[in-house]
Amino acid sequence: RAKPPLGVRELAAAADTDPGYVSRLLGMLDREAIVDRTARGRVERIDWRKLLLRWSEEAPLESRTTASTWLAARGLKSLWDSLRGADIPYLVTGSAVAAGIAPVAPTRLASVYVEDPEGAAKMLGLRAADAGANVGLLQPEDDSLFGRADDRDGLRTATLPVVVADLLSGPGRSPAEAESLMDWMAAHEEVWRG
Repeated sequence: RAKPPLGVRELAAAADTDPGYVSRLLGMLDREAIVDRTARGRVERIDWRKLLLRWSEEAPLESRTTASTWLAARGLKSLWDSLRGADIPYLVTGSAVAAGIAPVAPTRLASVYVEDPEGAAKMLGLRAADAGANVGLLQPEDDSLFGRADDRDGLRTATLPVVVADLLSGPGRSPAEAESLMDWMAAHEEVWRG
């Protein structure tokens, strides 16, 4: 959540990755007008909306997670109450987060990142369901996702850029929810960027 201008080494350190990779990535983002850089190569402007669209195209949700579907028989309110008291790593994402900020429609499917879907389902009292599921448990390929969370209404949620990227590659009305959330983010950038 650092603010520009940022150098390659700063970005590489923040992302815990190789500076050479960051330099090549910035070159591509510069060519696509997603970032503007100074003559010395420091990033001075980021078009975060274009960046999120590009991210969702290159790494859609299904490529970053293993998903399973479940039924919370007592409904989503019961799920939220259970998660508030849960002692497991989790992050709520998708429609449930967007609906609390820039609602498009009621949430029908709760998407929740967890490290161990089977263990989380058991602890939360969920039943496996192919049809009629109201919960999607997402096991991320990268557990570092759990290190960056927001708190909304007592629930640990994914950061808004992650929520947007998840929605952009989601089914049904998910892309419309992403657009609505990005509109809110554009009007409240100081809130979510800190």
